[in-house]
Amino acid sequence: MPTKRGEDRGISLLRTKVFIPGPRKDLIHRQRLIDALRSNLLEKDTFHRKLTLISAPAGFGKTTLLSEWIQSIKMPVAWLSLDRGDNNLFRFLSYLIAAFQTINDDMGIESLAIFQSSTPPSVEAALTMLINEIARSSKPNMLILDDYHVIGDRSIHEAITFLLDHAPPNLHLVISSRSDPPLHLSRLRGRGELKELRTADLRFTAIETAAFLNDVMGLALSPEDVSALALRTEGWAVGLQLAALSIKSPFSPQARTSDRVSDVSSFATNQRYILDYFTDEVLLQQPEEIQDFLLQTAILDHLSAPLCNSLTGRSDGQRTLERLEKANLFITALDHDRHWYRYHHLFADLLRKHLKKIRPGVVAELHRRAGTWFEKNGLVSEAIKHWIASGDTAEAVRIVEGNALAMMDHGELITLSSWLDELPDQVVRSRPLLCIARAWPMAYAGQVQAVESLLQDAENSFVHLDEEIRKGPSGKRIQGHIAAIHAQILGIQGELARGAELVREALAQLPDDDLVTRGWAQFHLGFMLRMLGEFHTADQAFDEAIRINRATGRSHVVLLVLCERAALRINQGQLHRAEASCREAIALADAYVKKRGLNLPAAGHAFLRLSGVLREWNQLEEAIRQARRGLELCTQWGQADGMLEGYLHLARALHDSGDEDGAQNAMRKAKQIAMDVSPWFESYTAARQARLWLMQGKTKDALLWAESAGVSIDDDVAFKFAFNYLVLARLLIVEGSEKRSGISDETLDLVARILDCTEAIGADAYVIEALILQAMAFQTLGDDEHALVTLERALKLAEPEGYIRSFIGEGDPMENLLRKAIAEGIVRDYADRLVEALRSDTRRSHTLQPTILRSGSPSADSFEPPGEELTDRERQVLRLINAGLSNREIAEELFLSINTVKTHTKSLYRKLDVSSRTQAMNRAKELGIL
Repeated sequence: MPTKRGEDRGISLLRTKVFIPGPRKDLIHRQRLIDALRSNLLEKDTFHRKLTLISAPAGFGKTTLLSEWIQSIKMPVAWLSLDRGDNNLFRFLSYLIAAFQTINDDMGIESLAIFQSSTPPSVEAALTMLINEIARSSKPNMLILDDYHVIGDRSIHEAITFLLDHAPPNLHLVISSRSDPPLHLSRLRGRGELKELRTADLRFTAIETAAFLNDVMGLALSPEDVSALALRTEGWAVGLQLAALSIKSPFSPQARTSDRVSDVSSFATNQRYILDYFTDEVLLQQPEEIQDFLLQTAILDHLSAPLCNSLTGRSDGQRTLERLEKANLFITALDHDRHWYRYHHLFADLLRKHLKKIRPGVVAELHRRAGTWFEKNGLVSEAIKHWIASGDTAEAVRIVEGNALAMMDHGELITLSSWLDELPDQVVRSRPLLCIARAWPMAYAGQVQAVESLLQDAENSFVHLDEEIRKGPSGKRIQGHIAAIHAQILGIQGELARGAELVREALAQLPDDDLVTRGWAQFHLGFMLRMLGEFHTADQAFDEAIRINRATGRSHVVLLVLCERAALRINQGQLHRAEASCREAIALADAYVKKRGLNLPAAGHAFLRLSGVLREWNQLEEAIRQARRGLELCTQWGQADGMLEGYLHLARALHDSGDEDGAQNAMRKAKQIAMDVSPWFESYTAARQARLWLMQGKTKDALLWAESAGVSIDDDVAFKFAFNYLVLARLLIVEGSEKRSGISDETLDLVARILDCTEAIGADAYVIEALILQAMAFQTLGDDEHALVTLERALKLAEPEGYIRSFIGEGDPMENLLRKAIAEGIVRDYADRLVEALRSDTRRSHTLQPTILRSGSPSADSFEPPGEELTDRERQVLRLINAGLSNREIAEELFLSINTVKTHTKSLYRKLDVSSRTQAMNRAKELGIL
């Protein structure tokens, strides 16, 4: 049945997977192994090691040992039984958190909220939240992952590796597996952080073999017979049980005697013989009704009486399950009430093989019955799995399509995506609704190419639907979703006008009751209109987005809309209204925490916008604090655009406070993120890097930006690129002041065109900066009259909103011009305050580093980046070198050959101009790469 948290969010999780198997009646106490496991226990809430690995082939008693150990230590333990269906990262992490919640109801709530958010998060960010929760807890936490060998998904291995690498002292992980997992065991072993139990440790000793055969199985064998069986089975627990069952069938009215032991000589642990031995000596010895029950229920990973009855057509499911358990026939109860059971994995595998061998025609029908039962009981993921196994993909598609719209309405896109992963790719791509369901989470994650391919498939398959469907409400809804997703991708690519047009098309097609999609579309429409400079219509879109998302209870989207509205107010130069929107968003997030006990990571955007306002008001320490706070939240959410804005805000605030190294380091991180999003985001970030270079006096670097920026002095200025043109104008003014030719008429004309563009739409923040640049240019040309007239316009526009940094950031030239304005009686009080702020800023800069714009005065203490940028792979190798890994370990970590690692190392040495690992690390730290 679904977990409690799963029920809250509509996610189907089997409780049985997080139940700790109860103690078995046929248990042989193995004190030597219990003592070995206890050596990992903690002292003063700290575990001795991070990981215990129990690695041995099937049937060596791994699960039984762990169950006995848990009973002996009397410590709360989180348990997760894995199966092959867990090779989906979202499903795995959902179960992982569900396991933790069995010992702490509140554990992982915030992480789970992020996983189930309509915006896919960074897995590392979500795991970081979980790790921090564990670290904050006052109790030790132990997590057991049973049957880890079924996991083949690389992203899951990476998630567990991250969990181990950053595990707090009060967390211990236990993994049982038939093979060694790819988790860098050599590194853990070398650090003394790994405890291992292997096949040799788990083999039954002579004493344990005698106790099992005679005391548990009641065979009364002689020491010679026990020794013969021990030798033949090599201490293999399941082998002993199979042999014992063949000697004495629990359902046979005639007990067999020890003279049957000699017949067991044919038994071998080689897998080739096990099936025949199991069939002849165990299965066929059971009554016919037990054989039928075992074979018909063998397809199930978990068994309950109602489920078994639906497969067998009988009504004795509970009685038969209890009978099998009493007979020690490879079955384990999963809960104390004995409602749910599971077969031993090897036993189930043997049953399935025998079923396919003797009754191949019934397998599909059994899966169909299971699929029907799971669907009726709300376990959609399990139902889908069985319908696919039955070969009836159409039924699986029916279930997914029948639930898809409801899941999208509830924002459960990641769960829906995990269902789609169970379907053949060609089936998904042939159904428009399934294409849409898969495209939405990819669009949120910015996977542009994958989304475009899916949308093309959706459109191609849409035309093959019946005309009645295409022209009816369902068809319009599908077209609305396609348009909305396409619009989001265009927004990422910077094609804002076309994106806004498509959003409007989507809103025209989407039904009125599709509030979730309509609310998100209105938000994106407002964003794109703001970026295009259509402020009034953007404001209207934000109003509608807030209304819809409040009605649907989507607080995180309301919060995003408020933050985007704050950005609009900043564009309009309305700093006080921007601050009010930020404060409203933060208050909404605080209320959500009080009501739901959850953080809203989307609140990070509010702190970032607030940081920008505070920076302009020259409250630099608070601006930096809010930028760091916002960046932390955006990182938790894993949203690239939020992290990008976070580093850009932080870079600007750090620069203004005199921390040039910190500013440049933040800017480098912003550039790295932008590269992973889209060329438009790269261009957006590059312009802000160029402005920072100009403020640092690095004119040559800014000139290199101008050569590739795609903006020209002769262009018609569009608001979409107004910031870029302001940077270009600033660059041309600085460059002109350094040359004898002076500032050109073309440069002045560019500034005038920027003013015309921004004044026409009410973008007062841009108007103020353009006026300041124009005034500074006139002063450089010796035209004080026009300089003061222009400055007066800027001062009158800026004074009501308290602008400070835009003026004092210009340094000595601005102070000179302000003093002239004061002498002329121009906005005297405000100009006096700015001069005082500028003088204070100048005194601070003398103790730190120059921050004012001064032509030709580069920061002598700043480090220049390498002439050739490191590739992403070279940066990964460099980070692992810094972590102390050898070339072989780096190769294992990155799944590369050692020669490839050496090639990357040589390349990064060349680019950093170093010849050793130590020199590379030191140089990288100087450059802010590490």
